[in-house]
Amino acid sequence: MEETELSTEEKKELDDYKKELQEIGDRAKKRVGGMSPKDENRSRTIRKNIKRIENREDPKIALAKRIIEADEEYKQRLGLDDQQHQRAAAIIKESSDLNNFIINNPEATVNLGNGKVLDSYDVFDSVGNIVVEKLFDGLDIDEDSEQANELRQIVEDHRDSPSDKGRRKLAAFIEKQSLMSKVNQGDPDAINALKLKMMRVGGDSTDSLGLEIRDIDNNKIYGFKHNQPLEEAFENLGQPDSEWQIEGGSPGSSDITLVHPTKGKIKMEARIVSTGPGTYTTQYSVHYDKKLIENYNKYGKGIVAEALDLISQALWVLKEKVVIV
Repeated sequence: MEETELSTEEKKELDDYKKELQEIGDRAKKRVGGMSPKDENRSRTIRKNIKRIENREDPKIALAKRIIEADEEYKQRLGLDDQQHQRAAAIIKESSDLNNFIINNPEATVNLGNGKVLDSYDVFDSVGNIVVEKLFDGLDIDEDSEQANELRQIVEDHRDSPSDKGRRKLAAFIEKQSLMSKVNQGDPDAINALKLKMMRVGGDSTDSLGLEIRDIDNNKIYGFKHNQPLEEAFENLGQPDSEWQIEGGSPGSSDITLVHPTKGKIKMEARIVSTGPGTYTTQYSVHYDKKLIENYNKYGKGIVAEALDLISQALWVLKEKVVIV
């Protein structure tokens, strides 16, 4: 199938819609109570029009453009210049390439930040099984270190698991360690890489979305601006005066957690999820713990869900009456 791009007119129409959507988002930031009902309706219409136009374009091209546009927004939100962004993205790519290499055993090699090159001989035996000891030299891991023992334990724990699952578990851990080893050395580019990755996984590139969480057990709803906890945690992350600490998770885990002594925790994790018999995928996500949700909540002590439902019903009745009149 031939790849198709949008016409000049369509590109202008798309740019105009995106500009208007940004203006609506800017107004919402300044308005008490967030976005007005009128702007909410207009925002939904604009998003539908944007989707309609983008659907005319080849899906692969459209997706690539959205990823590039979102990353540009994240760069701006994190206050990175072009070179800082490029170095941070390169660190993420190196750890991602390692992940892909271990899962798929490709013919291609992986160029590591330490100047070494990893190929299949450095990871797999003659029948394609992972030989974890072969990784140690390439990744500069001391064979007697805690990290080496964690790698061995992951292989042992998944010896009887389907090959894809075991590889993904090992790959997710190595991907995390590749980044955390640089973070622990105080590399500012690695700190930026962590922030960029967390924004890619759990951030909002428009910076206009709110986040609502329902506490089913206590029948309450909490809400706050989607990016606020991340952006506040990132402000001085990795600096001596930062109140947020970076933790690498429990032994063998793929978690990276930002911890504040009073506000709570923000965790990024990679979960291995079954997609069918013997097949798996890796899903990345960012989670806020309950303490953090309560601290950043803008709904007072949490809106009671029943009250919110009653308000919604009342608004609906009022809307119907207005329509009838």
